Formats: sequence, C-alpha cells, structure tokens
Amino acid sequence: MKNGKSRLLLLIVLPLLGLVAAFIGFRNKTFREQVQINYPLLKTGEQLRSAEQVKRWYLTASGENDTLSVSEQTPFSARIIARNKGNEKAFRFSIDGDTLNAQLSYVTLSYEQTLFQHWFSKEPLVQDARKSLQNLKAYMEDSKRFYGYDIQLVKVEDTAFLFKSVTVPLEMKREATRKLFDELIAYANTTDAGYNGIRIFYSLKGEKDIKLFVSIGVTKAIEPDAASGIEYKKMPLGKNLLVANYQGSLSEVYKAYQAIDRFKSDHNFTSMAIPFQKILSDGYDFDENQLVQLKVCYPVF
Repeated sequence: MKNGKSRLLLLIVLPLLGLVAAFIGFRNKTFREQVQINYPLLKTGEQLRSAEQVKRWYLTASGENDTLSVSEQTPFSARIIARNKGNEKAFRFSIDGDTLNAQLSYVTLSYEQTLFQHWFSKEPLVQDARKSLQNLKAYMEDSKRFYGYDIQLVKVEDTAFLFKSVTVPLEMKREATRKLFDELIAYANTTDAGYNGIRIFYSLKGEKDIKLFVSIGVTKAIEPDAASGIEYKKMPLGKNLLVANYQGSLSEVYKAYQAIDRFKSDHNFTSMAIPFQKILSDGYDFDENQLVQLKVCYPVF
C-alpha cells in the first residue's frame, strides 16, 4: 500500500518539478561580469563614448558580418547592441569608481539569458561580449595600444649633465643644435668631465624662433666657467621618469610627447621638470625627415 502511495506521489511531484525546472530554466535572468581597470572613472567612461571608440576594444568573432550600435549613453554607461547573421543581442556596460582609490574603476557587463542558455549554450554574441569585457581592460592597460607608444615608469639612472640653452631663428634649429652638442662635448673633453655618450635634447617652438635645450651626460662633477654659458646639472637619482620609446621621423616626435603627456594626466602624475628626449641613434645632426630612435622622458612624481 505504501509503495502504491509513493509511486502516486512521484507521479504527481515529478511532473510538477519538471514544470518548475522548465519555468526557471527558460525564464530570462540578468547575468553580470565585472573587471577592475587601472584608470579613473571618467577616463574609463570615455571608452563608451561612441561606436567608433567601442570598436577599438569590442571583439567580434566573424568581423564583416558583425555590426555594433551604441545607445542610451551616460558618462558612465552605454547599451551596446551586437548583430551577427540575423541575430542581435543587447548588452549594458556600466562603470563604477573605487571608493578608496580614485585611480581605479570597475566595468560591469550585464545581459539577459535563460539559465539553460547560460549553462549549455555557447551563444556567439554573448561569448563576444564576455571576451570584449576582458579586452577592454587589456586595451586600456596596454600603453602601446591605448596611447600608440610603449610608456613605462622607471627610475632616474643618468644623473650628471653639462647643459646649455640658446634661442635661435626657426631656420637655424638644425645648425644651432649641432653646434651646441659639439660645444658641450668639446668642453667635456677639455675639462676631463668624462662624456659618457648620453645626448639629451628638448625645444620650445615660438612663431619665429625656437629655444633649444641641450645636455650631455658626464661622469665627473665640474664647475663650468660662467662666461661659457654651460651649466653642470644633476637629476635626483631614483626619482621617477615616464619614458616612451619612439622610432620614426624626427618631425613627428611631438606625437610621443603628446602621448606621454596624456598618460601623465590620466594617471595623475605631477610634472617635476620639463620633458626631454634621449637620443639613441648615432649622432645628433638630424634632418627633420630622418628616421631616429629616441626615448621621450618626463620627470614626474
């Protein structure tokens, strides 16, 4: 008798459990994933500003057949609709700041799926969105991808320099730069200052003239004759430098300066001195269109 009642109970309960499971399994539910990004809230929010910006980090599996649209934008969120081969799905990316560290933000991806889809389906549009969330972090935290140059924070190693600055007409920039380096190197040799091959340059361009700042590294402390206009300067050992590697036309090195200045601002560094370029290519008498290798440096704290 008991077995009969048990079987009857099972016949009643099992279908009910099946209906409940089906109801839960096929009902849409909101799923969320989150990453931490080493940038302030506003900077991270810029990555949702337009479809063109989103396409820089949003990954799609098949490329040509995929389209993206961005809507419902706020400074800290956006709705992204991804389409592929007749299918489309909406995703929301939202950004929150860190309450203890203003240089950190959190990006949350939200989307709707049934539990069965979440457990058993590999829906391509969902997979693309999840990969894109991770790629947003990778994109922003890779300076080469995000700023166009490999930018690193390093410690000052070269500390002692002979320095001289002059202002000349724009058309005399190359000639004057060569003369300054020649003068500093000759002075280092005659005073036994120990020129070590390090060449440093910076310029400030005006409407008709340009101010040139030239330095060479030395290994010995000296007191230059004031009449020479040459100064002995020291950079504090162990202080911070932002360094961007540059290889390209000398005429376009300003782009590396702009990139490193954006990096400085985005990461809340404060300038300690003027930026400069450390010459890696042989020589120092370069034409504006000549390809050069440089390190663009910015002392910061």
